[in-house]
Amino acid sequence: MRRLSTEERATVLAAVLAAGPRAPEVLARLAPATAEACIAEARRLLALPSEERARAAVAEARALCADVPAGLARVHETWIEAALAGEGEPVRRALFGGPGAIDPVRAWLRRRCLGQLVAMPEGPPPSGRPAGADEVALVEPARLAAGLERVGRRRLALALSAAGPGAVAALAARLGAEHGRALAEDAARAASRDEVRAAVKELADLVAGDASLLLFRAGARAVAPALVAAGGDVPRQIAQRLPRDRGLLLLDEVARVETPDASRLELLLELLA
Repeated sequence: MRRLSTEERATVLAAVLAAGPRAPEVLARLAPATAEACIAEARRLLALPSEERARAAVAEARALCADVPAGLARVHETWIEAALAGEGEPVRRALFGGPGAIDPVRAWLRRRCLGQLVAMPEGPPPSGRPAGADEVALVEPARLAAGLERVGRRRLALALSAAGPGAVAALAARLGAEHGRALAEDAARAASRDEVRAAVKELADLVAGDASLLLFRAGARAVAPALVAAGGDVPRQIAQRLPRDRGLLLLDEVARVETPDASRLELLLELLA
């Protein structure tokens, strides 16, 4: 059973607290893709002994109602700055522990400004290959963005190899010396017809601005099915680790996914090793 997002966890907790044994019936009204996982979690909670269920509900409520998402230091600063856009210095001081802030006011401001962010996984950045999607969200932002660009470059090279050397050379010229040379090398790699066709289909309607965005979006599109398969808050956690403009591009590609595919994560993991 897939993991739940923050919103889904809150929905399950509210249903269990409000409807008790009828929670699965209430949750069945959700969209089918969401309902199945939420009903399973509600049934798990309802099956616990009453005291254990109460402790689990309290712990979940505390996590969901925290005024600052766990692991906020691992969210890229551009997300924080966007959340505080238009706020004056007194609000910023109150948010982050400046003198004179009243605790209830501080908590309210934090929830209002930072409540759209999700909690980040715990742990240090992996020094080598991440163990899975959770650890990808801990990779240093620059390394993560570069890894996604390299995935995109490889996918673009595969797709362009179907059009011939001229198409590869034209994009290589746009990308600049370093990426252009690597694109040509990637295009020269042996690949099956099925791999080339898959890349062409995947990137047929790719639209991006400058060359670096083109590479990043191509990589995000290639990996997005694996992030959807991971479920829960994983796509948003990885997006929050990146500069906000890149993170939003990643979430845009996640929203396009029709068929989750966990195996696609390997495209990124091998380049982060």
